Amino acid sequence: MKKWLAVLLVFLLVLALVPASVSAAGTIYRVWNSAQLADALAAASDGDTICLYDGTYALDQTTLNMDLTIIGESEDGVILTPTGNTGAYSTTGGDTSGWIFLESGSLSISNLTMDGTGFAITQALRTKGALTVENVTIKNIEYSQYFGFGIGVYQPGSLDAKNVTMSNIARVGIHAKGDTAVDGFNYTGKGAITCLDYAMEIGTFNGSMTPFTVDVANAVITDCLGVADDSAKSGSAALYVNTYFYQADGGTTSLIDVNLDRITINNCSVGVYIGYYEKGEYSDTLLTNSNIINCETDIAYQGLAGTSTFTTSGNYFGGGAPNVECKYGNTIAGIEDYVTNPVAMSQDTDVTAVVDPTYMIIIPAAVDFGILTKGTGVQEMDFPVEARDVVIENDYEIVVGVSSPFVMNDQNGAGPASLGYKLYDSAPGLINDGDVFSSFEADRTETGEVTVNADDIVKAGSYKGTMDFAISYEAK
Repeated sequence: MKKWLAVLLVFLLVLALVPASVSAAGTIYRVWNSAQLADALAAASDGDTICLYDGTYALDQTTLNMDLTIIGESEDGVILTPTGNTGAYSTTGGDTSGWIFLESGSLSISNLTMDGTGFAITQALRTKGALTVENVTIKNIEYSQYFGFGIGVYQPGSLDAKNVTMSNIARVGIHAKGDTAVDGFNYTGKGAITCLDYAMEIGTFNGSMTPFTVDVANAVITDCLGVADDSAKSGSAALYVNTYFYQADGGTTSLIDVNLDRITINNCSVGVYIGYYEKGEYSDTLLTNSNIINCETDIAYQGLAGTSTFTTSGNYFGGGAPNVECKYGNTIAGIEDYVTNPVAMSQDTDVTAVVDPTYMIIIPAAVDFGILTKGTGVQEMDFPVEARDVVIENDYEIVVGVSSPFVMNDQNGAGPASLGYKLYDSAPGLINDGDVFSSFEADRTETGEVTVNADDIVKAGSYKGTMDFAISYEAK
């Protein structure tokens, strides 16, 4: 931006320069209705963010192949509803079963509710990419009586979930078949009706998969009591670990590592269930610092003795020893290491915010020396540059540079007459062409001065020159 330096009748004007906020790459879409959401999803590309204001949004079945962030204004205030049914579940495919399917890339979704009421939805969220879910409620997900999943994680996908709430899910809250980390999970089962309920099912491993890890902490799981109306009278469990589909090759010693810590399980048919009837089990499970109460069976180890372990430590089972079911010669390590008082639950809650750098730099629009008289020597004018409303990052500064010939030319067109001027900072140091006038890290005013030597006047006339200021936001 050019700032004019003028002699004679030029008035003094102050202009404000407000640079754009410094922010991460990507477009931010601010959305108020369903049509805008559809448009934003169609237009979005890697690194973009979609912000949803409180309201109800009809969302079509959606497949994503990019790095995208979706943020709601509030978990209770932003409601996503489907516009149609999804495909059915399949153990060999099933990508059409996801209401939102992350095929590749990464998706961060937070501060909203997904409500499947009125439609046959197999999976609210299905991922084969890197899925992050935080402060999200998922409810009323049912494709059929025994099929409905809150979140499905399938290799090479992964899940990082924090503070997720689920209710009225037809079968499984989180179906983990790839790396999964859960911190803060509240699952409410449907009670003692003809149904199935698993807050988490971990495994159903097949030979095409790579071993993976599941970490679960700070979960509260209740009312997983349903029994299916099938020949086996299949039952429910709060947490279920199995490698049902794995065919042992004789060399693999562990397929799944499962770490369960600070889990409260109340009023469920089975608290933690390992393995499947008459099938080999190839997992290692650790259960620690948890409360399992009012369950028909606290812990069960039912898979054929394969290359698996089940270890417990420091858990509370209502004050005494746990009610345990073990078959096929399995043993549970540490079963005697229980506590007689409930374990205090705790949960770390991340509170985050982003503040973009903002500032205003105010530079005089003109310097007016008025009428000069030859022979009066050096004339001086104060030159203040103000930084106002400065909010910037540590180890950054706002740099104000200036470049100019520092020569005023006669504006009357009477030949090459000129009059030189000089700019000083507050040191005072002479500012040359392309130098830095000052740098700012907080609100303040840097007052330099502009000088002109009246003894150098050769011809009368009206003289003007310019100083070009560049304002940049830089790391120190």
